[in-house]
Amino acid sequence: MVILREGICPGATAQLINALKEQNVKTVVELVSADIEDLAQRCSISYKTLVAVRRVLLAQYSPFPSNAADLYEELLGSTAILSTGNQSLDKLLDSGLYTGELTEFVGSPGSGKTQVCLSLAVNVACALKQKVLYVDTTGGLSSARLLQLIQSQVDSLEEQVCPS
Repeated sequence: MVILREGICPGATAQLINALKEQNVKTVVELVSADIEDLAQRCSISYKTLVAVRRVLLAQYSPFPSNAADLYEELLGSTAILSTGNQSLDKLLDSGLYTGELTEFVGSPGSGKTQVCLSLAVNVACALKQKVLYVDTTGGLSSARLLQLIQSQVDSLEEQVCPS
């Protein structure tokens, strides 16, 4: 927490800082979150001066202000949809898996949860040329099955590039 002091910014005179301290405004956060009009009246300080000091302190000590619409646009611009490699599953998942979200696959043993995850990992690695970290907490990762999926994906991509 940044303490208000003389010279912290242009206009932050000793008189201003002392008047603010008398009103229990001792930090930058307290000043920028205060009702400036009310504070100016209580401190007998020019409203214009307080607004100017507040503006400078906001620029120096806070991130650039943004609104929810800007944050939403940024999120949309940075979100990608990853195909699972299975058109039916992609349709069920509303076009695929969305980055920035957690997707949990549940089902009884043998229902294909591991195969979906392996297929997704292979699709991201081979088709999208992205790094993949696969975490197996049960020890059931089959390197032979993974190799089969990779070979199938490579063969499929080769057929698309060089059709017979």
